Parts: sequence; C-alpha cells; structure tokens
Amino acid sequence: PSMVKCPRIAIRHYPMRVQGALAWVWMGSEEAMLRLPAPPATPWLEAGADWAYATGHYDLFGNWILMAENLMDLTHIPFLHQASFNFPKAFAQAPVKLEISGDRLSYYRDNPPNYQRSGFLPTEASEAIEAAGFQARSTVRFVSPALTHGGGRFVLDRPGAGAQPTYEWQVIHFTTPITDRETKYWYFFARNYSLDDRALTEKLKTMIVNGFEEDRVAIELVQVMHEKDTHDYREVHFKSDAPSVAMRRIVAGMARREAEARRSPANASSIDQIEQIAAE
Repeated sequence: PSMVKCPRIAIRHYPMRVQGALAWVWMGSEEAMLRLPAPPATPWLEAGADWAYATGHYDLFGNWILMAENLMDLTHIPFLHQASFNFPKAFAQAPVKLEISGDRLSYYRDNPPNYQRSGFLPTEASEAIEAAGFQARSTVRFVSPALTHGGGRFVLDRPGAGAQPTYEWQVIHFTTPITDRETKYWYFFARNYSLDDRALTEKLKTMIVNGFEEDRVAIELVQVMHEKDTHDYREVHFKSDAPSVAMRRIVAGMARREAEARRSPANASSIDQIEQIAAE
C-alpha cells in the first residue's frame, strides 16, 4: 500500500488439479502435466458418493519410504495398534497373496474370526454381520509413491430384507516428501455404513488419530536408528515382507528410469518418457 509503483516481480506457479477432497500439484512443466493421465481415482472421497470419512494429517520425522513400508506391512496392526484398532492376533498370521502389475502392486488376505469385532465397526454392525454370516477380506494397494490405500470388506451370506449386503472401509494414505528425512502425511478413513452417524465419525477420527500417532512414534524411531547406527547388517526378509520388498523394487525402478531420462542427450523427449512411465 505504501508503494506508488511496484517493482517487477515474478512468482513461480504450478499446475494443479482439484479432484474430490484433494488438490494434486504437478511440480514439473505444465506441458508435461497436460499430456499425463488424470491423478489416481479416489471415489470414496468424491462429493455425493455413498461414503462418509474422517481425516487428519501430520508432519513426520522420517523418510517417506519408511511410511510406505509401514503401509505395505499390516502384520504390525494387532501389535502396535492393539489398544486402538483391536484387530485379532490371527490377522498377522493370515496368508498374504501378492499381485504385481507394472509399477502397481496389491495384496489381500482372507481374514480370521473376530475381524468383524475390530474398532472400525460399531457394535450393532458387528452383530448384524455375525448374524447373517459373512466372507471377509482385507486389501492393500500401492498406487504410486504418493498414494497407498487399503481396507476391509464384509460380504454378508444371508442379509435380511432391506439389510445392507456389504460393509466396507477404505483407509487412503497420501505422502509428500518435504526433505529426505521429513514427510507430509495425510490420511482418510472412509466407510459405507452408518453414513449419517456423526458421533461415529468423530469416534473413528479419534481412534485413527491415536493409531496413526503410534505409527509416527515407530517410524521416527526407525529413522533415528538409520541415522545413528553405523553397524553393518544383512537384511533378513520374512514371508510377510514380500509386499514391502516388491514396493521398494518398484520405487527403485521408477527412480532409475527417471535418472536415465535426465541423463539422456535427447532430454527434449523426456516428456514422452515420463508419459511412457505413467502408461506402464
């Protein structure tokens, strides 16, 4: 306001796409963004969808890949989150079935007894599921370094007239690196049951905030260990590590291809290479 004439200024701007509850920012050129596919679909967060959700976020002291590994290995839930999510211990022993397609992977497990009694379902829903009989499965999908989601699904064997035939939740995780040891983390818990129950939404929000704070403590301790422990170790993998190892290999391949594109003499064609990577 005190200036009669402002000096010439320039503020860098970035292309952005708003999709449901999210704003996706492209850090590269606008020309490249226009040639890339739309951001991954998150139908559980779209306006007008038959889903209700609770959400939260925090800044994590830890490399984003540590969070990605945490999300890919859910065998920790009955132990680290016993007080918050109340999964049965047998959840960690259910066989994991892994599927890989290009730079995406998913896995699922058929869930053990009492899975329907986890903290994600209200008592009346658990009782309705038990009374009707059900098939239960949990899934996790690594969509990109920015997005992982997974959830639980119950398909009722004998739903009564007018009863809800399926109960499902989806937990959607977004990571954005700040530095090589800091990460911005957003999460959503979406459900297709008790949509108008605001008290349940608040209860679930409190529960997932508490649970994901437990993840924060664990991941930050791992980050400190990586920085301070100078011993040489040979990494030992267990059967349940298969999704995490596969995810790391995918990320390593993406990083290698990106580095090769940057070193290419014909760097002007990097847009085409990025587009090809996305298509794969």
